Amino acid sequence: MRAREIVLALFIILAGITLSVFKSGKLSLGESEFFGWSGQEFRYEVSQDIPGPLPARLEVSNGRGAVAIEAAETAQVQVVLTKRVWRKKEAEAKAAAGAIRLIVNQSGSLLILSVNRGDTPIKSLETDLKILVPAATAVLVKNSYGPVKVSGLAGAELINDHGRVSADRIAGPLVIRTSYEPVDADGIGGDCRIEVPHGEVNVRSVEGEILIENSYERIRVERAAKTLTIAGDHSDILAKDIGGRAEIGSSYEAIRVAGAADVQIHGLQSDIDVSEIKGSADIVNDHGSVRARDIAGRFKVEGRDVGVWASGIRGPEIRISTSYQDVDLLDFSAPVTLILSHGNLHLRPLDLAAALDVQGSYAAVDLEWPAGLRAPLDARTTSGEIDWRLAEKPASLAVNGSSEVKAFVDAAGKPGVTIVTSYGDIIVRQAGTKTESD
Repeated sequence: MRAREIVLALFIILAGITLSVFKSGKLSLGESEFFGWSGQEFRYEVSQDIPGPLPARLEVSNGRGAVAIEAAETAQVQVVLTKRVWRKKEAEAKAAAGAIRLIVNQSGSLLILSVNRGDTPIKSLETDLKILVPAATAVLVKNSYGPVKVSGLAGAELINDHGRVSADRIAGPLVIRTSYEPVDADGIGGDCRIEVPHGEVNVRSVEGEILIENSYERIRVERAAKTLTIAGDHSDILAKDIGGRAEIGSSYEAIRVAGAADVQIHGLQSDIDVSEIKGSADIVNDHGSVRARDIAGRFKVEGRDVGVWASGIRGPEIRISTSYQDVDLLDFSAPVTLILSHGNLHLRPLDLAAALDVQGSYAAVDLEWPAGLRAPLDARTTSGEIDWRLAEKPASLAVNGSSEVKAFVDAAGKPGVTIVTSYGDIIVRQAGTKTESD
């Protein structure tokens, strides 16, 4: 390895370590020590009980460190402050820790707790707060560069610059804002709003509406009673058991919804998978794929360079428009309007009780005809051929610069099948039989 390649490798490793430490909050650009700390860690713990009247709302302001707030059967607010100081000598650590104290301000039903650092510099210092409060308390937490965890409260708003955030068993609304670290929320009785760029999101069992804004990390939502809205960017998304409507947007990563009242998805170069939708599924995508199963309502796909595979669509309407990839539409029983260019189309309807309209360009069409069913058919292709494989011969077959077939004309008045395409063959075969490619 050349000398400059070695130097470049060392620079990349050093830059990665520096970025990791800076994100952890232990490095400040104004600090002179390399990585922002020196010496060993010293811990000092102080406790304080704050008597009633019990607050309906608690506000906590901390700097760098962890905040944990938990509901308990208590007639007072109990606080444990842990001062963590990095110094070369214990005397220096004690002096630094001695300047740090808990500030308590109470006004009626509002209790405000904050940590006064005095003249102690930020570097080489973290303060952890562990607080026990009555279950009826709602909290506001402002923290930076450390984990925040709350449990069993009436409501919570958690603002954390850089740090993991966890919330469980919150009876009312929950708001979380953080970055670069995961967010976990479980058992939320009210609405839930989460804003976390560059942080993974896991949400479970929410009774209210959910709004998530995220980028560059995965999102998992399970068991939501009402509407789910996700605004993602480069976010891998999985949503399961959504009682209300799911409105999702993301790019470049997979989007999956398994169980929802309705879905509306806007993807960019995404692989989209939806299943067990009680209502409609409305999907827009660009350069990706769409897979759909068991849709009870309307199914609509608008795409460019998007492959579509769908099965078990039972709603009142199917509308698909895409290009440059194949479409497979199987086991459906709904009116169909399908526009496809530069791709192959495979159709396998359960019946022909609804109209089927196909407009193709540079598109081959393979239609599996349901056994024993009769519906008017008009199929035409330019610069292509029609391969008729049904036992009953068509009413007419014409070849004059294009191929055209009309069949089952005695079933006039019933919903019909219209296929118009170009530069592609049309195959009409009995359902269940195979083509040469199979």
